[in-house]
Amino acid sequence: MGDRREFLLFGVLLLLAGALAGFDLTDRYVSRRVPSPRRLDVADLDPVARVQLDVAKPLDEIQRELSIFSPPRELTSLDPLSLPAPPLPQLSVRRPSVLPGFRGSQTQAYRMNADEVGHLEFGEMVDDGLGMADPFIISMDEEMMGNETVTEIEEEVVPLETRFDWVTQVGAARRTYGMLLNEDPHGLRDRPDEDIRLQQVSERSGRPLGAPYVISRSEVLDFGFAMTFENDYVFRSRSLGTGPGSASSRRSLALDMLAAWPAEPAGLDFALTEAQLAWDVDPGSASGARLLASLNRKARDLEGELSVYREAVEQGTADASLLAAYGDLCLRLGLTERAEELVVAAALNSRTSAEVAIEEGLLLESLGDDVAAETRLLAAESMTFAGPLEEDQERSHRLALGRVQVGLGHLSAADRQANRLLLDHPDDVEALILKAAVAAAMDDLVVADETLASVLASDPGNAQALMNAGVVAWRRGDGLSAKTLLEQSIDAAPFYAVAPTLALGFLYEDAGEPETARDLYAQALLLEPENSETLYRMGRNQRLDGDPEEATLILREALRLDGPETLLLCELGVCAIDRGEDEEAMRYFREALRIEPNNGEAGWLLGLAMLAKGDTRSAETALEQATTDGFPGAHASLGTALYMQNRVEEALSHFDEVIKAYAGDLGHPQAAYSIEQAEAIRLNRSKRQWLDRFRRSSLQRGWSEHQWDGSPRVLFSPGDVHVSGRMEKPREDERPGISRVVEGKTFEGASIELKIDPNTETRCGLALTYRQVKGAQGRLPKARLDIWVDEMGVVRTSVLDNFDTDVRESLEIGTVDVSGDQPIVLGIERVDAVAGLFRFTIGGRSVSGDVALRSLRNFVNPFDLEIYVTAAPGRIGGASISLCRIIQIPG
Repeated sequence: MGDRREFLLFGVLLLLAGALAGFDLTDRYVSRRVPSPRRLDVADLDPVARVQLDVAKPLDEIQRELSIFSPPRELTSLDPLSLPAPPLPQLSVRRPSVLPGFRGSQTQAYRMNADEVGHLEFGEMVDDGLGMADPFIISMDEEMMGNETVTEIEEEVVPLETRFDWVTQVGAARRTYGMLLNEDPHGLRDRPDEDIRLQQVSERSGRPLGAPYVISRSEVLDFGFAMTFENDYVFRSRSLGTGPGSASSRRSLALDMLAAWPAEPAGLDFALTEAQLAWDVDPGSASGARLLASLNRKARDLEGELSVYREAVEQGTADASLLAAYGDLCLRLGLTERAEELVVAAALNSRTSAEVAIEEGLLLESLGDDVAAETRLLAAESMTFAGPLEEDQERSHRLALGRVQVGLGHLSAADRQANRLLLDHPDDVEALILKAAVAAAMDDLVVADETLASVLASDPGNAQALMNAGVVAWRRGDGLSAKTLLEQSIDAAPFYAVAPTLALGFLYEDAGEPETARDLYAQALLLEPENSETLYRMGRNQRLDGDPEEATLILREALRLDGPETLLLCELGVCAIDRGEDEEAMRYFREALRIEPNNGEAGWLLGLAMLAKGDTRSAETALEQATTDGFPGAHASLGTALYMQNRVEEALSHFDEVIKAYAGDLGHPQAAYSIEQAEAIRLNRSKRQWLDRFRRSSLQRGWSEHQWDGSPRVLFSPGDVHVSGRMEKPREDERPGISRVVEGKTFEGASIELKIDPNTETRCGLALTYRQVKGAQGRLPKARLDIWVDEMGVVRTSVLDNFDTDVRESLEIGTVDVSGDQPIVLGIERVDAVAGLFRFTIGGRSVSGDVALRSLRNFVNPFDLEIYVTAAPGRIGGASISLCRIIQIPG
């Protein structure tokens, strides 16, 4: 009997277990009172880009996570922050050069970090007793006066024969001095029957004595002419004759007259006369044409020099040296293409002429290829000059080679060239200026200053020396002296003042007066409309003024005139970035790196352009090269590229490198950017992010379901929660969906990724609710933040504070397209825990100002996080919630 009772009891328990197994616990719902929200005044926002919280996992991995061993939620890394674009570097700028040729300002040796520009201050004039004057000029005058020694000048006894003509008459004991007034007096000896007409002068004062008188030739024992330079030339020239055989002797006489030119001002005119006579009697002589062209160049007779070249070319008598000289003239006039044609023709005529090799080097220098120019100029050292002025040609060769070597940074070699010139000609002005250029490039400003002072002591009006002294004064930080010297240089040669005008413009730019600088650049452009340096400076200033379109037009014109040059290409690339044309910018930067592979600044800019295009791997390579080449600011861009690859620790180390490099100037754009991003990354990394995929085990271990008979049901698909159904019995204080409790003390933010079912009239959203007991009414919401998408596809927000239950219309944020298969991300973030500030987000971007809730100041109690789906009575509602993210600070 007992066994039968036990068997019956076992059967009853078995039936009870079966009934319990078939009972669906999810049919129940939790009773919640939810009052209507209050409207919050916030600003509208246009639709924003959608954000994917996480990448969907394969189905087999999801199935593994659905096992009983899977935790209800997983600790995952945060989504990478959307770091702003790194700031562009301030491009290096060409500084004024201390060189005989203005070409030096375009070389690498004369580049200046843009961060150093803008700190110059003009001083004040000081009183020298005669009015206000520049302190540099006063010190130079005092130095010159201190070196002067007072010496007594002895009166030199000059023979009368060196000053006056003379006649010895019959019966006279001495000569009669005066001036012979006959026509063609130098031919009197060939005219023995002609009487002599004489103007007697005082032997002491040289003044005329009485009126001129005639001396009969029969009374003249002898006569002579004053031993002057002019008379000596005339007698020598008349003795050479007029036949073709006199051409060589006349060229020799022309060279003698040229050699006497420094002491005798008329020597150059006599040399020109003899050279012209020599070419007239022997027009087929190439050496005669070279001599005449060289003398015309010394006389600064451009038309005369050009006519010689043209006539020689037309006659077919021009040799390689003459063609090279013709090409040099065209190059100095800016006719580069014509110069290139002539140099090619000269090279075909002779490959052993030093003049041709030198001109090839100068042409390469003008085209910006200084390396090849130096090679060709060095090759000319082993060649011979055709003449006739070999010494001058050798001097020009040394100067050209020294200029190129200074531009390339071969300062020791350039210094040797200057010393070789000064060894033979210690007072050579151009050699001294080259010496000063070498000293300035070596940052030995004292030697440069002293050298230029010696030039100005011997030639105070030398425009080039004044300009270079002004540049050296600027390098020393003496703005007032630099300004005074540059203005004097402009006044000394106003029609050739392009270089000092540009230098003065840069001076004002460095002093923070861009308007004055712009006026000076425009003045320089009037002097030389196609000066590439002027166009470069105007285009650069236009870009800094925020007009990249106009700057591009100006810089492209400079590029056309000057050819590919690194700074020009970088300026054009930055203009392209400012215009949003990243592909064009990359082409400019790649061309700059082709010309100068070790230019870290161009590599930095190329990396930034690649970063803007999303090519982080290529950007990383370019930026690493920039950091290696000594640009610490490039670490900021490299850190951004690495962070975009989710290499957080490496990115932080690069941001820290920038902060260390700019420790003395943390307000620098690169340092400020690095500090801001490093703090944001570290703050983001210090938070905990819980991502729930809403599988069955997850809901059973932390989420509550909200549904009742006739309401939309909470259904499950792999990784999603799907809430759908007809709203038959809506209740005012309850909404179907899911919720969970969130720790208020460590709460930072929450967001959900949802997708509205098509062809439904659904309201789906996210709410954070803090509940508290209010008298006999029980547990009611004290504070609530709510963001949802209504049945019209409009995102709305509402706020409840201090049990305010007045029904108010919810605020519309903006129309967001929630149709189709693309999800939308709604979020609520905590801004300030002390002040109780919150904000609403769509796609991770704020769509409201800071929302202040007095109820949530210093809030540490639990929240209810609710995800709900509702519809109007009798309507179908449906939405899928794929992910929920909760961010908490580690407690």
